[in-house]
Amino acid sequence: MEKTIVVEIEMRKAHPKYKRVLKSNKKFYAHDEQNSARVGDMVRIRETRPLSKLKRWSLEEIIRGRRCRRCRMKSRLLQPSSWAEF
Repeated sequence: MEKTIVVEIEMRKAHPKYKRVLKSNKKFYAHDEQNSARVGDMVRIRETRPLSKLKRWSLEEIIRGRRCRRCRMKSRLLQPSSWAEF
């Protein structure tokens, strides 16, 4: 999918009777004109006219770059000075 990002929102809500926290996920397909968003980025999207069968959102801005632990570990492993930490 060129120029398309998939944004997943995780919602947590307490059950009214049992008070257990339930997680639910929702996926939004958004248009990214410059292909600037990467996996793990926190982004802001806005609603637009329908662009395709699934895309009704557009990328407004990238709030924060990659926050995933696996991405940080890969970058740490590529640096030779990080061998002393393990």
